[in-house]
Amino acid sequence: MLLHRCMFCLAARSSEIKFDKRGRPYTTCRYCFTRAFFSNLDALRGVAIAPQLIEAALQQRDEGKAPWIDAAIADLRKFIFDKTQGAMPVSSSAPSVVPFVEQEKKENAG
Repeated sequence: MLLHRCMFCLAARSSEIKFDKRGRPYTTCRYCFTRAFFSNLDALRGVAIAPQLIEAALQQRDEGKAPWIDAAIADLRKFIFDKTQGAMPVSSSAPSVVPFVEQEKKENAG
């Protein structure tokens, strides 16, 4: 079982490819519990490339791209909340823009 970075929550070594009873592929994340189903093996082309692209983006994040990546995540969250709840909840206690930072700290510490 090959674990790779989740394309949804960006947690490292948390997502794996599985197959259902009919042999169709899907991915599951051990951290955010997201399941993504694919119609055939050809649909896994992006799954083969995405973890490396995400790793490269996170490395660039450390080199000064952090505001752009954080803004992209915040824009997506705002779009989703606007479409589903009407307004984004305001929370001043902790930043929730970067969902993968805490997971990375836990993995690097242990």
